[in-house]
Parts: sequence; structure tokens; C-alpha cells
Amino acid sequence: MFPSGPPDVVDASRLPRLQPATVSVTFDKATSHPPTHQSVGTSGDFMATITKAKYLTSSIPSDRVVLWLELDTAGMGTYMTYVPGDSIGVRCPNNPDVVAYFVRRLSIATDDLHIGCTVQSIKKNAASKSSGSSSNLPTTSLFQLLTHHYDLEAQVKKSTLRALATYCDVDSTDQRALFVVDILRLFPTCRPPLASVLSLLPTLSPRYYSLASSPLSSQPHKVHIAFTIVEYALPVVQGGTTSRLLRRRGLCTSWLHALARPLLHPQTTPVNAAVAVQIPIFHHPTKDFTLPANPSYPLILIGPGTGVTPFVGFLQHRQLQRLKHVDDSESCGTWRGNHAVELVEHAFELGQIDLFFGCRHRHQDFLFQRHLDSFIHEGVLTHLHVAASREQAKHYVQHDVAEHGAAVYDLVARQGGYVYVCGDGMHMAKDVHAALVQVFVEHGHMTHQEAEVAWKDLALRQRYVRDIWG
Repeated sequence: MFPSGPPDVVDASRLPRLQPATVSVTFDKATSHPPTHQSVGTSGDFMATITKAKYLTSSIPSDRVVLWLELDTAGMGTYMTYVPGDSIGVRCPNNPDVVAYFVRRLSIATDDLHIGCTVQSIKKNAASKSSGSSSNLPTTSLFQLLTHHYDLEAQVKKSTLRALATYCDVDSTDQRALFVVDILRLFPTCRPPLASVLSLLPTLSPRYYSLASSPLSSQPHKVHIAFTIVEYALPVVQGGTTSRLLRRRGLCTSWLHALARPLLHPQTTPVNAAVAVQIPIFHHPTKDFTLPANPSYPLILIGPGTGVTPFVGFLQHRQLQRLKHVDDSESCGTWRGNHAVELVEHAFELGQIDLFFGCRHRHQDFLFQRHLDSFIHEGVLTHLHVAASREQAKHYVQHDVAEHGAAVYDLVARQGGYVYVCGDGMHMAKDVHAALVQVFVEHGHMTHQEAEVAWKDLALRQRYVRDIWG
């Protein structure tokens, strides 16, 4: 579960005009609100400790770095219960440097940052529904609101860009693809009122990460996540030419990366800095991305890149279920008094599991390779198909699905198998779906329309389930 790529470039001259501020901001100098980690108006969060961290990608210079974290959820005296397929939500704060710059550019007095601040709606309309200010917020501090509630680095909507341009000396022929804070940086004359800016800013949303662990593990209070550290360059176009590049970093992924550095580089971490790092998280249960209760059903797992993360949890869970069954069987058959207990052992039948994984280079970003090789060796994972797109002339997971179409059709149509897809919803999921439809056309002797109906029916019966983003 990850943010989308660079926003589209837009022409400011074709955008809607400024709407009045939808909130009012008042301060109460008689009250103070010290900074906390808690988001405004949220409940049910608890603190998890980052206990381990490692890179899943190689140290070879690359524009894609994937980080794995282990989180201990038992810090509050209890721990999070979950099932494979669930995820966690992480509430990350805004970058402190961005908050500080925002405060300076809007000429907010330092004395006003930590006193009582109340934001109230003036009116509700279609524009305010998407705003973080569309309803009244509990009284807190402006610092808390700017740090934890408003998304200062959200992609600028067309209406937002036009609204801010009202306060700027902007050449309407210029094109922008900017964040709010970018406009403040690029246009020194841009000084909108605080209430107008808060009316435009959306709420800082939690980021969701799939769990790569099983609740049957020996340490069920510890969960694992993996994510790509998002970073890219965005060109700023002025007068038809690129005038500069703006560096972009994923808000939550860069924050987690910074927090994990003492664990990633312990040899360079000062002794006094090696303290437990905690982050606010909450349980986000899945609706239908769950394993079938009967382990004998075949599974087809399709997850390129970090889309493989929940499938590591699936495979670990099946592995531990089998081990638990063996342990339970061996613990039976004891004597009770002078009578032997006759037992009928029910074998644990594990169905075929095929995983279609995709990466760029096997030696650079083959995520969870040791885990997957272990699952193969132990007979939990039947087949592992790896599509290395930079080694095989743009060969992707959908191509492997097509190449093994006969086996895919047999597992799904004849053996009652389940198909799970996880990853990018903009391109990969569509291409994989097209490949699956074509599999039914070729090997099920269906028309394209019949194949589409068949997959739709499988989805309704939760045998074709997707967890996609983008």
C-alpha cells in the first residue's frame, strides 16, 4: 500500500477561481497544548516499537530501495491480533522542516504555535467535503494541527492551485505540478491567510502496509512490513522548458527510514542515540483478502515487487499450520488409566501453491528470496515463477501467467483454486487481469465475454481477490 507517482502537470490559467475560506481560526492564549505524537481526533492507536530493520534490496546503486521492519506491538500490555492478509495503518507526522517553513512563510507568530487553537467550519459545500477542515476539530494547538492533521505535502488539486494563485504574482502561461509548500517556495509574493490555506488542505491520511507475518509464529506480538522508499524528481516547467527539478520523498516511507537508521547502521550510531523507537499504528483488517479455511485448496499468488509482502505472510501461515498439525498429532495417543486411546489421524493436506513474482534484477531486488527458497525447499510453495523485467526484455508477471496458462486454468477451473493479486493497480493489475481472461479464452475455449463473466463470478465468490493501490 503506497502513494502514487508524480502528479500531472496542469495549466493554471484553466483552473477554477478562488472560493471563500470555509473555516475560521481562533486562538486562546489562556491554554497551552504541548506537542504529542497523537493525531488530532483519533482513537484506537497504540505505540509499536521498531525492533529490527534491514534492506531487502542490494547495496548496488538503484532508484528503488525496499526496507523491511519488525514491529513489536506488545508495548501497551496487550498485542495486536490479526489474520494473514491484514495490514496496519501508520500515522506519520509532517516533516518538521516543512512545518517550520510553512510557519515562517505564513508569518505565524511563534507564541501562537502551542496555545489553544480552534478551527471551525463556516459553511459546508462540495469543495469543503474533501478538505481536512470540513468539520469542527477539537481544540488543540496550531503546531499539532500542522504536524499531525493537515497534509502539507499533498498533491495540489486544480481548485487549490487556482486559489493560491490568487495570492501570487503568477504568469498564467506557466505550468505547475506542485505541492502547496512548493508554491510558497517558488512565489515569494504568495502570502495567503491561514484560514484560506487550512480550508484547502486535506487531512493527513494514514499509510497502510500489508503484514508479512503469521499470528501463529512463536512471537505473535511481532509483525513484519516491507515498503519501497519513495523518491523521485519532478520537473518544473516554465515557458515551455524545464527550469529546475524538485526532489520528492514519500512522507511516511522516508520518516520510517530515518527512524530505522540506528538499526540499519548500528556501527555509526552514537550510544546515546540507540533508544527504542516507537510509532503510532492501528490494526486495519482485510475484508476479503484472506486465506481459505481449507488448506487443501490450491492457491495462485501474483505479487510483483512489494506486492509479494502479504504472500510471505500467507506462506508462513500455511507452513506453521502444517507444523502445528504435526505437533498436535504427535502429542496424541497417550494412555489414560489402563486404556489406550485409539486415534484416527487426519492428514494435513496442503494444496498446491504457485507464486508469480516480479522484479527488475534477480541480484538487486528479488525481495524475500531466502524466505521463498525456504518455502520451496520445505514443500509449502510448489512453484515460484520469477519475472525479471530488466533481464528478459521487459518480461513481467502477466507474461509468466500466460506462459503457464494451462496450469493456471487447471488449478482454478478444475481444482477449485483461489487467485490473489497484490500490487500496483494502475498497470500491473489490469495487465494481469487481461492475462487471466486470456487464459480462460485459450484453455477454457470461451469467448472473451464468457471469460470476463467467469472471472467476475470468481470474484463474487471471493476466489479472485485483489489488494491493489495506485
